[in-house]
Amino acid sequence: MGSPPTSALSDFSTEAINVVVRCRGRNDKEIAAKSSVVVDVPNKTGTKEVNLNTSDDTSVVGKISSTKTFLVDQVFGPGADQDLIFEGVASPLFDEFLKGFNCTVFAYGQTGTGKTYTMCGDDKLVNGSYSPNAGIIPRVLFNLFEKLENDTSLKNDFIVKCSLVEIYNESLKDLLNPRNNRKELKIYEECIKTLAGKPDKTAVYIKDLEEYCVKNARDGLQLLNRGLNDRKTSSTNMNKTSSRSHTIFSLSLFKKEGDTEYRHSKMNLVDLAGSENISRSGATEQQAKEAGSINRSLLSLGKVINALVDNKLPPYRDSKLTRLLKDSLGGETKTVLIANISPSKMDCDETAKTLEYASKAKNVMN
Repeated sequence: MGSPPTSALSDFSTEAINVVVRCRGRNDKEIAAKSSVVVDVPNKTGTKEVNLNTSDDTSVVGKISSTKTFLVDQVFGPGADQDLIFEGVASPLFDEFLKGFNCTVFAYGQTGTGKTYTMCGDDKLVNGSYSPNAGIIPRVLFNLFEKLENDTSLKNDFIVKCSLVEIYNESLKDLLNPRNNRKELKIYEECIKTLAGKPDKTAVYIKDLEEYCVKNARDGLQLLNRGLNDRKTSSTNMNKTSSRSHTIFSLSLFKKEGDTEYRHSKMNLVDLAGSENISRSGATEQQAKEAGSINRSLLSLGKVINALVDNKLPPYRDSKLTRLLKDSLGGETKTVLIANISPSKMDCDETAKTLEYASKAKNVMN
C-alpha cells in the first residue's frame, strides 16, 4: 500500500520482517473459568522464545513432551506496558520512517487478545499529550510532530497527511469521509519506474481515497477517533467489543529537500480483525458471515506468507487485505508483525495457530 521509495534510498538489500509476540495476562472470564496458564513468557521482556504447553499434563515429563517452542525476534509478557511496547517495537521503525523509508506495523491474533489496545489504546489526552495507556498510533502522531517541529534544518517545510481505510466483508470504505459521502473504494495498480538496471514494479493504490492534511498530533488523533467510531464492531462470547473489520491508518510524510523536491515516506499502522472460532464465539447470521470473511482474508494472508517463505508466487489477489499489504510482505517496506496471544488453556488452539503464523512470518524477506 506504501508509495515507492525514493531513488536515494532504494538498494538491492533484503531485510526480514521483524516478528514480535505480546502476551496479555488472563482476563476476568479466563480467571472465572479457572483456565490455567499454558504460555511461558517473561513478565516483561528478555527472550526470543515462547513455550506453549499443549496438553493437560502438568508433570515435569508431561510438560517437556507436550511443550512447543516458537522462535521470534522479541517477546513481551503481561508486565510490558504501552511505553515499553512502543520503545521496543514501534520506535525503531518510526525512526526509519523519518529517514524516508516506507514502514508497516500490523497487529495480528485471535479476537480478544489486545490488538486494538496495542495499536490504539487509550485515546484520552493527559496534559496535552497522550495518556500512559495510549497505543502505538497516538504515540507515533505525537512523536512525529515533536521531531519535525524540533528539526531546525526543516524550517517547517514538511507536510503530514493521513487516511483511514476499513476492509469489511471484502469491501473498502474511507472512514474519514463523511458517512453521507462514503462509497465503496476500488483498488488499482500502476507500473512505477525504478532505478536503472532494476525491474519496474507495480504499485497498489486505492482509487478516490482522500488523504487529510494534519497540522498537529491532536488533529490527527481527532481524525483517527472520528473514523474508528464508525468501525464495524459487535459483542461476541469471546470479546465484548470485537472488531469485525480490518483497518489501515496511514501517515504520509513529505519533507523538503533542496529548493523544489520533497522526499515522501509512508507508515501504515494496521489493526487486523481477530481470527475466531465461530462456534466458540457464538456468532450467528451476520456475525457468522463477518467472522467467515475475516477468517478467509487472514487465511489468504497466511497463504501469502507461506508462498514467500517457500519462494513461490504469492497469491496477493486472493483478498483485498493481501493486495493492500503487498508491499509490506515481500515488497519494499520495513515491516513489523505484532502477534497478540492469550495465556490461557481455553485459547490454546488459537494461540498455537497464531504462534505458528508468527514464527513462519519471521522468514519473510522484504
